[in-house]
Amino acid sequence: MVKTLMLILTTLLIAGAVPFADAAAQLKSGVYYITQSWSQETAFERPYYVSVPESADQQKFPVFIFLHGNGGNAKGAMNGFMKRHPTMARRYVMVFPNGYKASWNIVSERSKADDLGFIEAIVKKLSMYDNIQNDNFSVMGNSNGAALVNQLAIESKLPNLRNYVSAVSPLNVYQHDGKNFKAKGADNNYQTVATPMTGKRLMNISGITDALVPYSGGPSKHIPAKDGKLGFVNAEESIFLWARQMGYSGEKLSKPSRIDSNLEIFSYLNGDVIHYKVVNEGHGASRAISEKILLEFLESDREIVSMKQLTDTEKQELETKIQEEQERQQHLRETNPDLPETFKTKSAKTEFTQSFLWKYGFLTIILCLFAPSVFMLITERNFDSKTAIYLNLMVVLILLFNHIAYYITTKGWKSWVMKTVAWVWIVLVFVYMYVSGIFRFDF
Repeated sequence: MVKTLMLILTTLLIAGAVPFADAAAQLKSGVYYITQSWSQETAFERPYYVSVPESADQQKFPVFIFLHGNGGNAKGAMNGFMKRHPTMARRYVMVFPNGYKASWNIVSERSKADDLGFIEAIVKKLSMYDNIQNDNFSVMGNSNGAALVNQLAIESKLPNLRNYVSAVSPLNVYQHDGKNFKAKGADNNYQTVATPMTGKRLMNISGITDALVPYSGGPSKHIPAKDGKLGFVNAEESIFLWARQMGYSGEKLSKPSRIDSNLEIFSYLNGDVIHYKVVNEGHGASRAISEKILLEFLESDREIVSMKQLTDTEKQELETKIQEEQERQQHLRETNPDLPETFKTKSAKTEFTQSFLWKYGFLTIILCLFAPSVFMLITERNFDSKTAIYLNLMVVLILLFNHIAYYITTKGWKSWVMKTVAWVWIVLVFVYMYVSGIFRFDF
């Protein structure tokens, strides 16, 4: 009876244990693929490269997707962008999709692929992982990649996408005809009126000396379209159209909200829709946007006044008040040691306690099951593989190996070895149980 109860308890623990599911749902750095078919390819595997920061267990990351320009590729974009944005590389899961034939299908590019579907498939797939903040995806594109960002903002209905950043490509005249936003359509004819989702945040960066995409609008001298050269909406008009779509009801800004060196900044809706006009820069204008500026946009909260929206005097006053308050709280802690802990400290301690209890508490339960199994196996000297004791021991070892692999040794070669041992043991146990007839029932 005792042996049977132990076997039942072990089985229930396996059913309720989460290491297998958690491990399978943790996104890792590497190259992944989305399979698509279109007029140029059949069952074509399209790659995207993923970089996941090293982290503590169970940490969730926001996702930043970067789309290279025409003639570029994902690997090159990944190497360059991550070198220039080291802080983002530590805070975000960085994703770099590869455009077919080094381009994104907007109007008359070499690629005829469903690129909007490609990016949406990536978002859907990544949002299923446990270490991803599935409601905090941002997508940025440069030039031809920015045109795809615009099209995503126009057509995508995914709630996961929060921030859109377009560099050196405002709306083109296909995407907005002067009256309405337009869906691309399968043949790139842009015939159907589209209604972009509201509640999104958008940034555009454009250089006033851009010879490829004219800042003031009109046809490009170099980018082809079906009827000649691709036309663009004036950059300041483009951001105003987006602001109006996102709920802005005022007049179009005729002058910058503020100026910072060679950046003239047009800000709508408290910075949720923002345009950076880069003076003395052309098609490389995105280089003028620092990592700090980009991070402020990506991480700002619409309910909180961002530091970037304050004047220098207001910033200094606010920083002084913050410092004074910190000094006051420090003095109170030193003179009143019995004051309650801050919420942050309590949360950190609670999180540590929960992690510690799960890691070592569950390990203790497993060892409590393991010890009597070994004891009974030795004392009774019953080595029949079909006995409950023998079966119980094998199942307990499944729990033990997996718990060590996914909660004790979580990083490095030791973790890799333990994960391999754990899964090999699972396979061997179930194969042996089947071969030995444990899974066979006579009725």
